[in-house]
Amino acid sequence: MRIFLVALVSLFLAGAYSGEASEQTRQIVVDGEGRVAATPDMALVNLGVRKEARQAAAAIDAASKAMTSVLERIAAAGIASEDVQTTRIGLDPRWQHSQNSTPPRVVGYVASNDLRIRVRDLDLLGGLLDAVVSEGANTMNGLTFSVADPAPLEDQARAAAVVDARG
Repeated sequence: MRIFLVALVSLFLAGAYSGEASEQTRQIVVDGEGRVAATPDMALVNLGVRKEARQAAAAIDAASKAMTSVLERIAAAGIASEDVQTTRIGLDPRWQHSQNSTPPRVVGYVASNDLRIRVRDLDLLGGLLDAVVSEGANTMNGLTFSVADPAPLEDQARAAAVVDARG
């Protein structure tokens, strides 16, 4: 039985190897690098509101009120509604841990509401950030600069990579 199993495995491996060899195609691989620099024309801002309270409903209510004010300020700054996206709404317990062997207990709640804002006019950015902070935004989860339409830049980089690869 053992000889049969070894023979079967050998036949299987030989068949797989011969099939693999016949399916190989000849190819030439070249590498090229292309770089393009551009001045950003927009920013993506990730910010939010966090509010704590002893009761979950109170934390949610406080966060909702603050976010309503933040959204009103964003709209007043001329940011289009399609450039504002909610990325997270959360409610998390706040735990109290003791030094003795008693189990931790919930002593409150933290409600959160996070947004991603696309700012297409960079001249508005500083004033907008000041405004939303004054209305209750108290978390900043990142600010990145970008280009609204990267496709032409990507095309230029690909063309430069082809020239580099041929060179």
